[in-house]
Formats: sequence, C-alpha cells, structure tokens
Amino acid sequence: MDILDLHLHSVHSDGSMTPEELSAEASRVGAKLIALTDHASIAGLPSMLSAAKARGIATIAGVELECMLTPHCEAHILAYAFDPGASALIRHIDAISEERARRNERILERLKALGADITGFLPTTNLKRIARTHMAFALASGGYASDTNDAFRVWLGRNGRAFYTHERPGADKLLDIIRRAGGISVLAHPFKLRMDVPEAINKLAAMGLKGVEAYYPSHTPAQTALLKRLAQSHDMHISCGSDFHGAYRPGIEVACCYFADDFLQFWYELSKNVI
Repeated sequence: MDILDLHLHSVHSDGSMTPEELSAEASRVGAKLIALTDHASIAGLPSMLSAAKARGIATIAGVELECMLTPHCEAHILAYAFDPGASALIRHIDAISEERARRNERILERLKALGADITGFLPTTNLKRIARTHMAFALASGGYASDTNDAFRVWLGRNGRAFYTHERPGADKLLDIIRRAGGISVLAHPFKLRMDVPEAINKLAAMGLKGVEAYYPSHTPAQTALLKRLAQSHDMHISCGSDFHGAYRPGIEVACCYFADDFLQFWYELSKNVI
C-alpha cells in the first residue's frame, strides 16, 4: 500500500503552500497519492496535477464544501474524482465565492468599526480568496489577539464580536450536486460535528454520502475504529487526510495520519483512472 493523503489545502484557499510546494512536500515524505481539497475552489487543480505528475505522484481532483446537516449543525463534505466541468458544481462553487466575498467584506467592516483594522495584515486583497483563518492570523499579527485561537474566541467565532456567516445549502442538496458531477462524497473530520457522530453518518448515508474520513490527525484509535465500523455498515468508502494547511496549522504534516489499511486501496485504484 502506497502512502496517501486525501485532504490538503493550498494558497487557493486557506493553505500557505502553492500546489507545486505541496507536491514537493508530498514527495519528501514519500506520499504516492494526494488530493488537493481547497475550500470551495478548484483553481489549483491543474497546477497540482502537473506538479504531482512531474514527481511521479498520483492525484485525484478534490474540493471541500460546506453544508447544513441540521439547522444547527454544519458539515464539511470532501468531493473527489468529479468532472471539473460539471455546470451545477461550477455554479455552486462560484456562488459560494460570491457569498464568501460578501461575508468577508461585512466582517472586515465590523472589525474596522471596532478598532481592529487588519487589511494591512491579510495575504491578499481578493475578498473571494480570504478565509477566516487568514483573518485570525491577521488579528494576531496586528496585536488584536494573542494567537489565532484567541482571535476566533474574541472576534471571529460564533460568539465573537465581528461574527458573520453566510447561507449554506442543505446536505441533501450538496450531495446531489456532487453525485450529478460524477463525484464521490466523503464526510470530513466527523468528530468536529456538533451532533452525535453515528446519528450524523446514518443521516448522511440515507442522503447518499459515499465515504467517511476515518483517519484524521485528531482522531483517537477508538474514534477511527468507530468510523470504520459505521462506514462498513453503510457500504461506504474509508479515507484518510491530514487537513494540511502549512504555516496556518502548525504541527500537522502531510500524510501524518496515514496508516496502512486495505480499505484505502480503493483510492489508489481510483487514481489510476485519473492520471
């Protein structure tokens, strides 16, 4: 079994590395299969494909999208091996980019009004490319927060002074968009959900979810075992991902959550049809 990592972020969302740099890092750690899963962006996929192929690394098209599982529970869905030209998926990603730009403008306005002008500390002026992670680092860099955790607690989190969010689709709608694009839907970091995990997976399975990210840096062995059992009970795929963000998430390395597992062989076989 080759080493793989199916959850990576680049500068095209809230990661600090370019696709080329990610490919180099994957090569350094010996990974043979990777997937770029930027938040609501597929802009980095062509560069990732080219850079990874040059280093002999297989790759699968990926993207991470948000939805609402219940009115009070947000879920992140990783979509893989979809048709990048699928019109419904492209429209959805474009709509999210517009919503993100409006959200970011509102948050930055609120921060400025509260005396925390961070525009000079952000990595880009493109509102569609800015994530809350960028804002948290900017708040810490500007001295408005002691660190990124403090930035979310005081400013950006649900109870923060500048909190603002945007509308997200229901899980059933998002899973249908991914299915119609020919993609495979996988629940990302299940134990970050604000609801009972078995209940959530059962609910998503009934809507057509195809996989679960069982291997994740913060998962305990018991949590991974539970997720594998749940996935198998619904005949779903099992995946692994580091959720690597580079400098924006220190301590997480590419392929750090990889474990040899026959269930992961599916992804390697899938990649052979992509490259």
